[in-house]
Amino acid sequence: MVIDINQQKLSVRDKYRIYLNGQEAYYATSSLFKWMAELQVFKVGVIFRR
Repeated sequence: MVIDINQQKLSVRDKYRIYLNGQEAYYATSSLFKWMAELQVFKVGVIFRR
C-alpha cells in the first residue's frame, strides 16, 4: 500500500482516515516534533495495549 500525502501548509499534528473499497480501514496521525515527520497508522477497530 502506498499513501501519498501532499499538503501546502506545515502543521504540528494532523489526523488522516484511510479508506479501502469505500470503507474506513485505517486511521493515522502525524507529528512534526522530530526532525522528520512521523506517521503512525492504526487499523480501525483494533485496540492497542501499551
